[in-house]
Amino acid sequence: MLECHLDQVLLAMQVLEVTWSLEDLYHTLLLTVMMLTITYSYNYGVADGVTGDRKSQHEVRDGGVVKGSYSVAEPDGSVRVVDYAADDVNGFNAVVKRIGPSVHAGAPVAAAPLAVAAPAAFGHGGAYAHGVLGGHGHY
Repeated sequence: MLECHLDQVLLAMQVLEVTWSLEDLYHTLLLTVMMLTITYSYNYGVADGVTGDRKSQHEVRDGGVVKGSYSVAEPDGSVRVVDYAADDVNGFNAVVKRIGPSVHAGAPVAAAPLAVAAPAAFGHGGAYAHGVLGGHGHY
């Protein structure tokens, strides 16, 4: 359990030349105690047979330490699993694994070249003479 003596904190604030008000100090200590005593646990999962969406996550917090894992189905058929832990000393650390076969589509098929016809020339003298734009003479 966190044990704190106000006189020690005030002395440390003087040494460090911290200019917090007692109200700021109180709220900071309260927040610190809350963060060190919070505990929770949750999990969820999705397995949608129509879309193929598969994923899950679980996480546990005990005071200042968070641990968990999540998984997600990759487009290649494998499953990515991430195990993680975080705390104030070690920061955030994750280990990523791939499980299952990785199935890739066959080699891409080159598309046939697109045939583009050149514009047909009608009449003589180009587009503004006889033919394409319909007139006789110039424009």
